[in-house]
Amino acid sequence: MPYDPDAPANARMKKAVADGRGEEFVKLCALYHISDSITDAEVAQRTEECIWVATLLFAATGRKGRKPRLDFYFMHLLTSSLFLRPMCAVLRKAEHKAALLRAYVPFLLLTTLARGRPRIDPELLMSYTDVPRPPSSDKAKTQPGPTSPRNPEDDDDYHPWPSLIEGVQYHSDSHVLKSMRTLIFAAQHFGDKGPGEVVGTFRSGADGKKEETHAGISKVDGTIFVRAAGIMMDNLGWLGCGQKEGEWDQSALGWDAAWDSGA
Repeated sequence: MPYDPDAPANARMKKAVADGRGEEFVKLCALYHISDSITDAEVAQRTEECIWVATLLFAATGRKGRKPRLDFYFMHLLTSSLFLRPMCAVLRKAEHKAALLRAYVPFLLLTTLARGRPRIDPELLMSYTDVPRPPSSDKAKTQPGPTSPRNPEDDDDYHPWPSLIEGVQYHSDSHVLKSMRTLIFAAQHFGDKGPGEVVGTFRSGADGKKEETHAGISKVDGTIFVRAAGIMMDNLGWLGCGQKEGEWDQSALGWDAAWDSGA
């Protein structure tokens, strides 16, 4: 589809499935098979995978050397992914759980297509700091006591989540708080995953050997959630430190033309 910077989101979604693209879209969705007899273990894996994918779309679709952008619609993928597990937990029948997951996959794919089908760049997200600090956290002014066993100037001793949680509470936009809530949940449940351990990292190649599903995805680990949280606060503002509230990106950042102007 050609890039139309003024096109409403709904118009982009309609175009994404027009002119024969709808049939191909259905085929793509069908590739992600979910059985009506899905087990609880499979539900846990599928819902975990959705949270990882939503986080990558949210924070790993920028451009190297450019200021990070956080798409308003990918943000909704992130916040909605949090509810898949609890909703599946209250459904009694396996086929109903499968139906819910099958409904989420087209929603995820259609949103991605309508935002210009951006490329997920796992290494870009891993290049962001995993110890984000508010702007007032000046290392040079932070001095530990003489008997302190830890030094806040040392990244190995610094715990970023308390500052992130405090900072997000000053936002008037509830989307920021809901995004942080998902990232906190993900960090609590999947933050201990090491490189190569993320669900969906590998697939079987033509020769039977494992290959990456995305270039660089095997380098991703559980720190992506705190990295994404830091990028969000840096973009949308540490309001408790005097920064102005930022805005979500509406440019449809998957198109190259969306990056032709601006930072």
